[in-house]
Amino acid sequence: MCAVSVNGDWAGSSSDERLTECSSGGSGSGSFDEKLRRYLERYSLGSSINDSGSRCRIATRTDSSAAQHEEVREQLARHPEAMERYMRVKLRRFFMNPLEKWRYSGRYPWKLTLQIFKLILVTVQVILFGVESATFQNQHRNTYMALEHILLNGWDTSRDVLIYPPPAGPYVVETKAKFYQHVNNVVVRYSSITTDPVGTFEYASPDGSFEPAVFCETSYKEGRVWPFNSTLSFDSGTVTNCTNITYPWISDYGDWRNFHLPRFLAREISFDELITARISFSLKALYVTKTNQGMFSECYKYHLSVVYDNSRHDGVIGIKMHLIPSSVHCRKNVTNVVSRATYTLRQCMNGLTIATCALSALLCARSLYRARKLMRKTSKFFAEHLRRQLSWKDKMEFIDFWLIVIIIDDALLVAGSAVKIQIEERLVPSLMYNACSVLLGCGCLMCWCGLLRYLGYFKVYNILILTLKKSIPNVMRFLLCTLLIFSGYVVCGWVVIGPHHIKFRTVSTSAECLFSIINGDDIFATFAMLFDGKDLVVWYFAQLYMYSFVILFVYVVVSLFVAIFVDAYETIRDAQTGEEELSVMWSFILESADETASACRSDDNLDKL
Repeated sequence: MCAVSVNGDWAGSSSDERLTECSSGGSGSGSFDEKLRRYLERYSLGSSINDSGSRCRIATRTDSSAAQHEEVREQLARHPEAMERYMRVKLRRFFMNPLEKWRYSGRYPWKLTLQIFKLILVTVQVILFGVESATFQNQHRNTYMALEHILLNGWDTSRDVLIYPPPAGPYVVETKAKFYQHVNNVVVRYSSITTDPVGTFEYASPDGSFEPAVFCETSYKEGRVWPFNSTLSFDSGTVTNCTNITYPWISDYGDWRNFHLPRFLAREISFDELITARISFSLKALYVTKTNQGMFSECYKYHLSVVYDNSRHDGVIGIKMHLIPSSVHCRKNVTNVVSRATYTLRQCMNGLTIATCALSALLCARSLYRARKLMRKTSKFFAEHLRRQLSWKDKMEFIDFWLIVIIIDDALLVAGSAVKIQIEERLVPSLMYNACSVLLGCGCLMCWCGLLRYLGYFKVYNILILTLKKSIPNVMRFLLCTLLIFSGYVVCGWVVIGPHHIKFRTVSTSAECLFSIINGDDIFATFAMLFDGKDLVVWYFAQLYMYSFVILFVYVVVSLFVAIFVDAYETIRDAQTGEEELSVMWSFILESADETASACRSDDNLDKL
């Protein structure tokens, strides 16, 4: 036993004690190794463990001596063996996980606690925002659906159901009479839009008075067709004429129920020349929602247009309705819009999320900076003292890509929370819900994935991470080859089968259909919907195409894809039970096992050297 006097107080003892009891391997030799050991112990946090593994109570100095740092730095330069020990200590401490640091040095894993707290906070915030966003989206979707039923002649509820294949065919008109009837219905329904619907709709004029709808035609300058002798005469130039459907119609011909487009235009429309027709107008809508938290009211302006597409001149005119909403200011005298407590709680949660994510990103950035600094120092040490170069794999060991994921996650959450604050304050249109939901949703996803970093510290739970890490190179090479074949099938199916099959009408739907078949979804329906055409060449080709794709991708590609992960899993399992070949850096770190204690107890003061 020896007694060493130091300036400072005992950790965990009274302030008048000035001695430290140490168990050393022998009497004081005065060697630099002993000085370095004492230096590491003196600038450790709390109690320490000496080189031999026995515990030692150390007095912690309240002020670090710059002169002593300089002395140790100079001594390290003159003692290569001590430098090796010093670098080994730093590397061992760096590659410890938070739980090991807590177990050996008593250093609480604050960053892990911060990530868990952030996860809980963000999840609650996203759930609350999701409920609010769903209400907003359903509100506008119902408005769009209501206007379709009000304005579009013959629209039925089967078209509102989003199923595939659709239960009804394209929404088109085939005759001139149906076209005029449809336009007349839109104009008549627009004239009574403020009185007939159960919703609150008003004209977009400043005083709420009737605002004329606009009827626009886009046609060829000249176009005539004589089918009997297959003759046509066209001028490819186009011209657009717009007409306001105004009140004079009422004074001349009665009320809006007798409106007829050819009589209003005083001419017939030339469908041989017609490319597109459009009826456009604007409406204002008011939403009032009563909830447990209070009453919410929002005002929107809808720019609405009904488009008739005759660009193909194929015997039918397609009809679509476009609705573009924009937020407008509401003049309201509702006092209890939102309860003060609810508003304050939501804004405090948004602010707390921003502060937590900013702190998390700052700590992760600091860790990445320290890792890069240690990597450069280690590379220099290996080159100058050991005459060896660190491999690229060893250098990548210093870069924790999970920290980069967490930083990106924090940036998304900060941006999403900032947008949410502005939505709460009505500083931006509520239509920013979509952008905010993307930011918060992706941030929450990456936040949950970020916890895999900490589960990876347990051998029982890190098998997924290790398997993915091991198999990614082979998976990427395999997917590249598979993508080439898959792309060929997509383009071929779109070109040959697309004109005859609803699932191959576009390139995107062809890719979606084939990908669904790979997953075993809707295979029989795809076969059953293959046309029974008279062109036997195309029919036989479609059969050969579908069977070859199913055999190649469902039975071969998918099986090989699964085999890659199985092989990676078995390789990792065998590596855990056997001895793994160590890299140059890890061979150096594990070269001597008697310094583990010092590595566990050294603190951030070592970074000053």
